[in-house]
Amino acid sequence: MMHRKVLLMILVSLLVLPSAAAVVVAQSSVNATIGVTPQSVQPGQRFNVTVDVSPGQYGISAGEVAVGFNQSVMKVVGVEAGGLLGPQPIFGLNETSNTAGTVRCAIARVGATSTPTPNATFVKIQFEVLGSAPAGSYPISLTAAFADADFANISSVAAQGGTVQIIMAQSVDYTLYIIFVVAAVAIIGGALVFLRRR
Repeated sequence: MMHRKVLLMILVSLLVLPSAAAVVVAQSSVNATIGVTPQSVQPGQRFNVTVDVSPGQYGISAGEVAVGFNQSVMKVVGVEAGGLLGPQPIFGLNETSNTAGTVRCAIARVGATSTPTPNATFVKIQFEVLGSAPAGSYPISLTAAFADADFANISSVAAQGGTVQIIMAQSVDYTLYIIFVVAAVAIIGGALVFLRRR
């Protein structure tokens, strides 16, 4: 009888432990990633960078991010909050340096925090490619920290940067066009001379 009770307890523990482990895994990390739209741009054009957040099972009440970029080829022209922290979040920090190539934002929710918070964008940044920018692939780096529904620091946050591709505008080769125009003018001119002789 004792052996049966021990066996039953082992079976119950084996059934409970996987589900508990799954809960721990689901709640263990918040993922923040850089999104770039469009991914390929030309000098003088603008593009948008978003910090997109997947909270997992967490409620997110506040966050702080630092975005790094190559200031020799691009500059920031605008920063605004996304929808992650509700319709009217508060900026505690909003610093942009086009000299150092950094954007730092700390944003907090106004009102109650739902758990889990749905996937959404934390912040949107608009960039402009400088006219002198050479072609190439340029990284956009990201570091991030977030607070849960109780404003406690979330220890496990995975942040992933992105890249933007700068391309040169394709030059049009007018050689064939010029040859065609010259040939057409010569043909028309020859035809006019022929008609006058007649």
